[in-house]
Amino acid sequence: MFEYIGDRYHDVSLTRVSLVIDNAIDIVIEKKKILEPVLGCNAKTKVLGNEMLKP
Repeated sequence: MFEYIGDRYHDVSLTRVSLVIDNAIDIVIEKKKILEPVLGCNAKTKVLGNEMLKP
């Protein structure tokens, strides 16, 4: 959503936010430490979100 709005309205900051979120998701998935059921595990969305916020 951030990527779409950033592209549509030429808002570089929203486009950057979308990249940060995408990278955080990629890192968590690569670690395979915590995944939601749809990705092959049993973590809740809140747990996955908290994992993405960790440094």
